[in-house]
Amino acid sequence: MAWILLAVTALAQAPAAPAKYQPCSLVSVAETEALTVLKVTTSEESDVPYEKDAHHDHADVLSICNRYFTKPLQLQLSVTSLPVTAEGKERDKGEDRAAQEFARSRGGKIENKDFGKIHCSTLTMPGDLARANSTTCTSENGKLAFWLGVSAGPKGLVPMEKVKVLAEKILARMP
Repeated sequence: MAWILLAVTALAQAPAAPAKYQPCSLVSVAETEALTVLKVTTSEESDVPYEKDAHHDHADVLSICNRYFTKPLQLQLSVTSLPVTAEGKERDKGEDRAAQEFARSRGGKIENKDFGKIHCSTLTMPGDLARANSTTCTSENGKLAFWLGVSAGPKGLVPMEKVKVLAEKILARMP
């Protein structure tokens, strides 16, 4: 979703507690460690507020849960409200397409797959851009949406099907 840009921006933000949508309550440390086969060293939860502007059709926050193994390796779960207007929804789709085109123009490979309500992707970038390699899943529940991303670790990408299983649990736990 287009709010992926907000998630990246949020990495530089200081943590604030509690986050509006409490994303860390949607995935446990034990589930994170079982998925990645890596020990979580720190967890951070924060909100990144955004205003209605050219990229957002309403004001709200992006609530983020970061679980780090060793920085920069992490699991990140972001929860926010969905666009509320048809124009906002269309803009979101366009920004998603633009982000994928940008990654491909830099030599990236993207695999997309839908599992019912859950959309998952893998991103593999070459050379110095490989730090962005990840597996992600997104979905919507009512007026909220989530984005779950897992950095590639020492053994490579976490398989899409495994991230999807955790995404199903998160979807069932969302308010």
